[in-house]
Parts: sequence; structure tokens; C-alpha cells
Amino acid sequence: MRELMYVDDFAAICIKLCALRKKEFFQGTLSTNTFVNIGSNIEVSIRQLAKSIKEIVGFNGDLLFDDSWPDGTMRKSLNCEKLQRLLPVSATSLEEGLELTYRDYIQNTNRRS
Repeated sequence: MRELMYVDDFAAICIKLCALRKKEFFQGTLSTNTFVNIGSNIEVSIRQLAKSIKEIVGFNGDLLFDDSWPDGTMRKSLNCEKLQRLLPVSATSLEEGLELTYRDYIQNTNRRS
């Protein structure tokens, strides 16, 4: 499982965090820990991610997964409790983010050609 976030959502959160006053930033915290994890809190499997990308780009072939390889870290997700206390976080859905990313890729690839 992996936690993914659309880059524009990440950038918007960074801008909002930078605009907070020090008092607001540290509200409800018992320490002066300045780290804030930024994440979507939505996990997706690698298999589901691959299927979503396949659908968006229009790939008609089969997806092959080699189960003989080690799985690696089963989960990579962040604890975003501090962020949720500081800001309302809205997230672009995985499908919409992939679609926007793919459209941007196609648009920029055509410009270079």
C-alpha cells in the first residue's frame, strides 16, 4: 500500500502552512516540533495504481506481477494528525490526479516534438 498525493494539493498545503502565524502553527501541540507530515491519508495498492494508470492511458495489454520478488515495505503512509489539526485538507482523487498528470504529460510531450 502506498499513499499518493497530487502535486498541486501538496503545493497548496505548503503555501497555507507558510502563511500560518507561529501561534497558529503550534496550537494544540505540547512541543515545538516543527515537522508536519503532508499526505492524503488515502492508501492504494500498487496493483490498483497500475490498473488505474492502465485505464487512463488506454493501455489494452495485460499487467504482469512477479510474485517471486520480495514485497518490500508493505505500507508507506504518513501520520498527518498535526496537519489535520492545522488546516482543512482537501485532496484530489487518485483517478483525477492521474488524469491531470497524464494530460499534462501529453500536452508537454507534444510541445517538444
